[in-house]
Amino acid sequence: EEQYIASYIFDQSEQNIRRLKECEERLHLQTIHLSSEGQTAVEDWLKTMYDAAYVVTDSFHGVVFSILFQKPFCFLKNEFRGNERVESLIRMLQIDITKDEQKWETVEERLSECRKQSMAFLKSNLKHMSEEKWVG
Repeated sequence: EEQYIASYIFDQSEQNIRRLKECEERLHLQTIHLSSEGQTAVEDWLKTMYDAAYVVTDSFHGVVFSILFQKPFCFLKNEFRGNERVESLIRMLQIDITKDEQKWETVEERLSECRKQSMAFLKSNLKHMSEEKWVG
């Protein structure tokens, strides 16, 4: 299959389009644009992200699926799209967004540890809530 960049950009500003073009030139790849208007079926959106060689996005969900599918990505900061969530996730997983290549095994280990901590938190608090319900 032919390699491509998956572009999932909400803010189609000149700066973001320029950054996308820079990625195309640097990587020598064409772009498949994913609609931010809900015009793409979920299955097609996921397949396009999964099969991409690279992702350019200003979306939290674009970053999340890049990480889950272990795709190199460029995050275009968008003050209207939740930079804080992306920055928190990147810090938590210790991802260096200045590099195209990540040590995905290490990222996956951190992600697995975060999942374990989250499940332990949920189990502990759900058990506590359940006990309060019957005691109170």
